[in-house]
Amino acid sequence: MKKVSAPESRKRTSNHEPARSKGILGLVFRCCVFALLFALSACGERKEDYLTEFRELVGQAQFHPEAKTDSDWGKIVEKRAEFLRKKFVEVHAELTEEELARIDSLDEVLRGTVLRYTKKQKIYEELTKQ
Repeated sequence: MKKVSAPESRKRTSNHEPARSKGILGLVFRCCVFALLFALSACGERKEDYLTEFRELVGQAQFHPEAKTDSDWGKIVEKRAEFLRKKFVEVHAELTEEELARIDSLDEVLRGTVLRYTKKQKIYEELTKQ
């Protein structure tokens, strides 16, 4: 019996499989590195976003405070509570001591502004219990 060798096209396919699997592994590796870098950069952005948004909330409270209604103050107090309860937990580990001190300072300014201009006892009580 005569031995028949595999067709040329079949040989080429089998020769390219290792190269193809290396390409796939390389692609997977690059995707993992990209995802890791993206996750690490997102942490820093999240912290910066938190600090910026909290500063903006304080600025919003100080902008024409005499024109705000009790409803406006109530919304500001709710946003403050969200920042200090929910959002703070997400970024706390990323904050430096200076940033924590800055947040405390901004919160004192915010509380003082709200207490100075609010008329309702409920808002005052919400601020003083935190």
